[in-house]
Amino acid sequence: MSDSFNVTVWGEFRHEKKSAQVASIYPQGMHEAIAAFLRKEPNFEVRTATLDEPEHGLSESVLDKTDVLLWWGHMAHGDVADEIVKRAKERVLEGMGL
Repeated sequence: MSDSFNVTVWGEFRHEKKSAQVASIYPQGMHEAIAAFLRKEPNFEVRTATLDEPEHGLSESVLDKTDVLLWWGHMAHGDVADEIVKRAKERVLEGMGL
């Protein structure tokens, strides 16, 4: 087993853009708040991805390098392309943690 883990924190990053109150609490987004905490762990290599990035930040190469995917979403589930959902699901079924 590897001594380090590649973690991808995915977030919609929509609520922070629509609500001044939410943006004041999470100016970099909830996904970055979660990632900042995880980056304190010396054995974690942490990246973030968001809905508005190409391929929602979850390209095949990103998912291939991800040991654990944290998915933070609550208002834009319907905006996630089916192809990306299928891609993430397949990686989870192959053994990636979610």
